[in-house]
This record gives sequence, C-alpha cells and structure tokens, in this order.
Amino acid sequence: RGDDQSYRLARQGLVNLGLDPDRPFIICHPGMGGSALNPSPHIYLKLIEQLEKNRQLPILLSVVPLPKDQEILKELLSKLPGLKVIQGQPLPVLREIFRLADTVVAPSTGPLHLAHMVGTKTLGLYPPVKSQRKERWAPWGGSGEVRVIDPNHACAGTTDCIGEKC
Repeated sequence: RGDDQSYRLARQGLVNLGLDPDRPFIICHPGMGGSALNPSPHIYLKLIEQLEKNRQLPILLSVVPLPKDQEILKELLSKLPGLKVIQGQPLPVLREIFRLADTVVAPSTGPLHLAHMVGTKTLGLYPPVKSQRKERWAPWGGSGEVRVIDPNHACAGTTDCIGEKC
C-alpha cells in the first residue's frame, strides 16, 4: 500500500461514487490519447457489457482530460449513462484506486502498467500493428496477473494501421 493519505482519499473517492472499496470492482480505462491504435468506443461498449454480464461486478471508468479520451467517454456514457467515472485524480490517489480494484482493463497505456505495478490483475488490449504489439509493450516487472487480448492476424503496418490495405 502507498501512503496513508492517498489511500484514504482513494477510498473516499470510491464511496463518493457509490462504490464499496472493500468489494470487488473493475476499472475500464478506454483511452490512450492517440499514442497507439485504440479499440473503438463500440468495442469498449461490448467489452463493458460482457464484463457486467459475466463478472457481475461494478464497472468504473477511468479517463484523463485528453480530447480523444473525452470523446470516448461521451460516447460510452450516451449508451451506458449509469457508468461511474473517475477522473482528475492525483497520481498517488489513482495508484491506490487501481490497487483497490479487482481488475483494470486498458489499452497499451500508462494506467495499465500502473495497475500491474501495484499488483492488480490487468487485461491489456493491444493492436496488431508491429510497433504496438503486446510482445513489445505488455506489462512486466510488477506483480499483477497479466492477460492480453490482441487481434489474431498479422498486420502489415509497421508503425501505423494501414486500414483497408490490411
């Protein structure tokens, strides 16, 4: 566990959202600010619906104030208005929120690695583009269990998706 103040603020933030910090919940961080190919909001919507159905645990969205991430948030909330959202937390508090979560689902981005480093189970979503693949960017070095989903096809793109050519 991190420092006591961050831990208390994390727990209080969860309570303020109507979540019990002592009960399992899942965090979905659907954005990455454009640093790599990200699943569409439609994919995240299907994933969240499956997680709710299969795991029957509360889902908490984690987002940052980047324009692309806010667009994804807006679209997800238009389809699932009851989702709870955590944003704007200082890094030490976010660290403790991730530590309290059962699982963190995210693309290849900092929050996925943070969750892994604090010992939380992670489900990473990776694109097939060669420079963005799981073999290069999957979490390592932490203690959280890591699972990865990536498309089962070889992409001819080296650094970017080549779309229709693929």
